[in-house]
Amino acid sequence: MEESNQPKSAEKLITDETKIDSRNLPQYKELLLEEAQQRVNLARNWMYFIGGINLTVAMIFYFQTHNVFNLDVIVQSVFGFAFFGFAIWVRHQPRVAVVSGMILYLAIISLTAMVDLRTISSGIIFKVMIIYAFVRSMKAATEVENLRDELGKNRKDISDLPIDMIK
Repeated sequence: MEESNQPKSAEKLITDETKIDSRNLPQYKELLLEEAQQRVNLARNWMYFIGGINLTVAMIFYFQTHNVFNLDVIVQSVFGFAFFGFAIWVRHQPRVAVVSGMILYLAIISLTAMVDLRTISSGIIFKVMIIYAFVRSMKAATEVENLRDELGKNRKDISDLPIDMIK
């Protein structure tokens, strides 16, 4: 018997010729977007955590000195509220918020190292975990923004548009 390379039925022929790349379907991209947003939420949770720690430290400094205008209280409060702001901002501009949070976190580590060099090694595992989470979240944030653009979910603010483009 002679074997042919022809499909055995018309149905087989149709399915072979009309293969669909499911990676281009909007449903698949929606799932990818949800997964990427979950990875970005990791950074958001870390930023809430870091902000909470900073505000807790600010309260400790306040109760030790009973002076709101103590430099330590002010600096810790500003850092704490900045991290809370970045965590909220992640929902709107994930890449910018994650990068800003990571830069601020690295700045805090650097500033404390300038004051006391021993602080670099204290809590090194914790610091590495946070930096790793930021790096992973930066990749996910880029993916979120790209998928939002592909799906048409990035809303342009009217203030960002030239006057002749506003309808």
